Amino acid sequence: QITVGYELDRAGLVSLEIYDMLGNKVQTLENQNKALGSYQTQVNLEQLSQGVYFVKLNTADGVVTKRIVLSR
Repeated sequence: QITVGYELDRAGLVSLEIYDMLGNKVQTLENQNKALGSYQTQVNLEQLSQGVYFVKLNTADGVVTKRIVLSR
């Protein structure tokens, strides 16, 4: 399990998703309106196979993508 943290400079719709190497969405963590502020989301990785994944955060301010390497 990992924690994904992010900060919003303004309120708006937040989409937080995990994608595999092929660009397939494998998990939606959040898809809702959020107020200005700092947030943390727990991500359960037990359902995922080992490999490389991407966490994509889409907010009113833009898109940020981070890579996760899962090994067991």
